[in-house]
Amino acid sequence: MISVIIPTYLPQRYIEECLSSIEHQTIDHNLYEVIVILNGPRMPYKYLQNLLYTYSFKYKLLYTEISGVSNARNIGLDNASGEYVCFIDDDDMISNNYLKELYAIAAVDSLVVTNVLTFDRTIEYLGKDYLSHAFEKNKRFESMSFWKKRSFFSSSCCKLIPMAIIKDRRFNRNFSLGEDALFMASISDSVENIILSPQNVIYYRRIRQGSASRRKHSFYESIVNRLRLIGEYVKLYFIAFPHANFFFFLSRVVAVMRN
Repeated sequence: MISVIIPTYLPQRYIEECLSSIEHQTIDHNLYEVIVILNGPRMPYKYLQNLLYTYSFKYKLLYTEISGVSNARNIGLDNASGEYVCFIDDDDMISNNYLKELYAIAAVDSLVVTNVLTFDRTIEYLGKDYLSHAFEKNKRFESMSFWKKRSFFSSSCCKLIPMAIIKDRRFNRNFSLGEDALFMASISDSVENIILSPQNVIYYRRIRQGSASRRKHSFYESIVNRLRLIGEYVKLYFIAFPHANFFFFLSRVVAVMRN
């Protein structure tokens, strides 16, 4: 079974598009559950409760007054019943074949990675980002090394992750920027392989101005956050040593310094 984890903070109407795309999955609805975690203000709880009631999939609606996507995802993981986990942001969507195709090629020691296309208001007009290009490049060379596929570890979304890989590891709640890549690095030592889905299995990522990842930070905030992230990567490397890939962790540090 797959646990689909969706954190949401003051959700807007786009969450209905997200949930609708999950409702229309071609996989048997008994093979997945949806866990929505409302974090921060409780005002939208009733709205989400009424909305979720209209869908046929199994769901859990959880609440925490502590805001933050990392904390919300951790709560989702703690309440997940599935053998596999799929993270979806509340303003994104997935193709109808998404869960069925991922589940069909899943393996307990591997990540299954999907194609990614971007959109603004409607998926009638699609674009590409660095994850789209990484998928296309690696699709041409299936035998490329773990090192060559390191771009896939920058995001916890657009993939299927076995709970056997995640185990008891969780998102670091002390970070609101770079937390995705940090979490993926923390589980990288348990990943034996990266499987690419068929190209028509698509994670539609909304480009939304004002989101946490796109908010401008002061120079001081950026420097402090970078130094803290580098410290965490170094710590993770030594915790996972000797199973950790040195060059992979080095690439994470370089990426932090460049961003």
